[in-house]
Amino acid sequence: CRFMEDKNVDILIKSFSIVSKKIKNAVLVMVGEGFLEAELKQLAHHLGISKNVIFTGKIPEENLNMPFASADLFVLPSLLETQGLAVLEAMASGKPLLVTKSKNNAATELLVEGKNGYTFKPNNKYDLASKIIRLLKDKDLRLKMGKYNLAYIKSHDINKSIDKIENLYRDMIKNTK
Repeated sequence: CRFMEDKNVDILIKSFSIVSKKIKNAVLVMVGEGFLEAELKQLAHHLGISKNVIFTGKIPEENLNMPFASADLFVLPSLLETQGLAVLEAMASGKPLLVTKSKNNAATELLVEGKNGYTFKPNNKYDLASKIIRLLKDKDLRLKMGKYNLAYIKSHDINKSIDKIENLYRDMIKNTK
């Protein structure tokens, strides 16, 4: 994640301060970097949760599966997302999703409400916190959503995607003749 304004990461930290009061051993792992990193660390400190918030910095691409593998769920607080690659990676790791419900967030197209995760209201730390708590407390629900994601992600396999694009181009060429 890029720690930029449009990524809305501060709402995740504010939500996590609520979560950490209900689930004492919860840990928030923040993968990425950006000009707001110092401000976000200060926010975590101000909220008294800095011991439970880990900022990893940028992780090399070959190691990106590690944070997904160790996570219980994936949160994308971004208000503006054009492709949602991180969401696809979380799905491929079998993790339930929490994604901001925003008309400018293409990642919501990958979410089937209640099946593979939940959307949450933009800038609503209570809505996000309640959904994080629900998933952290219900292992069976997390596993069910994770299995759904593993099945769903197969439709986004690179070879299938290439085939779809090639067929689309072929159809377009036929229709222009």
